[in-house]
Amino acid sequence: MFCKNCGNKLKENDRFCGECGIQVTEMDKVIPTNAPIAQTSNTNTAKASNPRQLKLIIGVVALVAVLTVGYFVFRGLSENPRSPQQIISLYYDELSKSAEKKIWPLYSTTFRSSYSSMEDTDFIEDIAWESNWYKDRYGSNWTSRIILSLVEQDENHAKVQAVFPDGWEDYFDLVKEQGVWKINRYYYNGS
Repeated sequence: MFCKNCGNKLKENDRFCGECGIQVTEMDKVIPTNAPIAQTSNTNTAKASNPRQLKLIIGVVALVAVLTVGYFVFRGLSENPRSPQQIISLYYDELSKSAEKKIWPLYSTTFRSSYSSMEDTDFIEDIAWESNWYKDRYGSNWTSRIILSLVEQDENHAKVQAVFPDGWEDYFDLVKEQGVWKINRYYYNGS
C-alpha cells in the first residue's frame, strides 16, 4: 500500500506517512497497490508539511537569526567600547546614588588594590563621603551640571577633566583593561 499524497510505500499498520506526515485513514489502506497515485501540482508543498522537516527548518532559521544578532552585538561591543567620558559620566551617576557596588567595577585593578575588596569599610566610607560632599556643594541633581572633556587619549590611556559650575575640577586617568576603559587614578584641581 502507498501514500495517496506522496506515493511513499506504507506499512500495513502505519497511521501516518513516514515521508510527508499525512494521516493514513482506513480507506487508504484498502486501496490496492496498483491504484494510480494522486499527484499534487507541487510535490515540495507536500514535503514541507512534514512536521519533522518543518521543525528542522524553523530550528535552522532560528539558529541563523541568533548567530546573526550575536555577531553584530559582539562586533558592536568590541569595536565601540565605552568612551572614557562615558565611564566618568557613569561614575558620577553611580556616585550620586552612593552605589559602591556599581562603582567598584569602573576602577582598574591597580586602583582597586588600595582596598581589600568592595566590602572594605574604607572604600564604602570614601564613596559615601564623596557622594555627600558633591550633594552638599552642588545640590541633589549635581551630576547634570558637570562638563566632561577628554584632555588626552592614546590607545590604552586617557585623561578626562570634569568641570563644575563653580570652577572645581576633577581629573581622571584611565587605562584600558581587556579592551574596557577603567579609572586608574583620580585627583582634583590639578593636585
